[in-house]
Amino acid sequence: MDKQRPYQIVPGWLVMAVVSLLVVSLLAVSLPASVHAAPAAKISCAFDYRVRKGDTLAKIASRYGVKPVDIVRVNRMHKPYSIFVGQRICIPNISKEGFKDIPKVNANALAGYFVVSWNPKGIKIQATNFPKKNNYYVKVDDPNDGTKKWIKLGTFRTTKKGSNSRIFKLPPELQGAVSLKVCLKNARTNSLTCNTLSKWADQSYAAIQQMR
Repeated sequence: MDKQRPYQIVPGWLVMAVVSLLVVSLLAVSLPASVHAAPAAKISCAFDYRVRKGDTLAKIASRYGVKPVDIVRVNRMHKPYSIFVGQRICIPNISKEGFKDIPKVNANALAGYFVVSWNPKGIKIQATNFPKKNNYYVKVDDPNDGTKKWIKLGTFRTTKKGSNSRIFKLPPELQGAVSLKVCLKNARTNSLTCNTLSKWADQSYAAIQQMR
């Protein structure tokens, strides 16, 4: 009489693992392709545009056949969506999936700019169409001294109309400079807007130290 082969007991954890694997495999086969992870949308620039005085987002968008919101999203702009003279912005291709609308008042924001000029007391900064009631750090560097040594002159605050004018005194180490790079750094967003002032521009600052 043959001996009966004893039953082999399969561990419970192994049974559960096999069942789970079968369920996942069946779901993967039955799900439509659209449920699987979709590739992230790639936004490419059709044009590299440099902002000019008098530009608005609406004007720029209309010129290239896109919407202001397209420019805002692809350039990762934040409210109030300010643009500045000399700023480079990406004009996106026609594909606009995933974009959202923004208020029209923001879409028509003017390009902000500031003018810096010599003054008998130092330099004068005049800002126009900047974000309203924002604080800026005024940083100055002599581009001809062979080093990048930024000197903070103080703070500049725009009015409720987005403009202002203020005179800043130059420290001794910058009083002999033949040109200056002047930048306004937004204290909230860290955005930087710069201008270069030449020795011969407006010839002031006490007649440029009596023409040295």
